[in-house]
Amino acid sequence: MAPDWLHYMNQAEVDCLAANAYTELALCVADAVHAIAYAERAERHALSARESRAQGYDRSRILDEIRLARARLAQHDLDESVTVAKAAVELAVPTSSTVVCDWLLRFHGELTARYPRNACVVPFSEHLREYVRRTAPHRDREVAAT
Repeated sequence: MAPDWLHYMNQAEVDCLAANAYTELALCVADAVHAIAYAERAERHALSARESRAQGYDRSRILDEIRLARARLAQHDLDESVTVAKAAVELAVPTSSTVVCDWLLRFHGELTARYPRNACVVPFSEHLREYVRRTAPHRDREVAAT
């Protein structure tokens, strides 16, 4: 008998899971050579997930963008990471997903922990704060706290 989760598994889902795993490895491993290799794999899977995602999966598309932003963060490409994350916030504006808000706030925490007060991070923080104020005002302090 097939597991319950198998009904929604497709190439986009497999790629997003792989991208998540490789991004975590890239962000956590101490060895720079392995970190670079993991970040490259994360990027490939994140882009593949984004490209193969079926229409109508708006929340998944937003998460794909955040996933790619994290992969870019793992690659130390700060400008591109912030650009992709900003696009994710724009895609998220018409939604009120708790999961999306969680992912954006977690990304923001990782971003600001690595690059506090960076010139391109500050405008993103403000942009995210506006989104959180509109969609989850009770979580506003989570953006301000970082």
